[in-house]
Amino acid sequence: MLYILKYLNTIKRIAQKAILFLLKIASVRILTKRIGLKLLLVRGHTKQRLSAYKHEKDIKPFI
Repeated sequence: MLYILKYLNTIKRIAQKAILFLLKIASVRILTKRIGLKLLLVRGHTKQRLSAYKHEKDIKPFI
């Protein structure tokens, strides 16, 4: 009986790790898609600043 419980616990642990890993991959993909937006939003920037930041990014390469 104890053996079965241990086995179930290990399966649970492996499943949790797999789910966390998949979530990490998904979040990384989302972050790479809109990393600038995410980082700025995390820092608490407003949407106005976001648009200003976008314009700056577009202009900078020409300077």
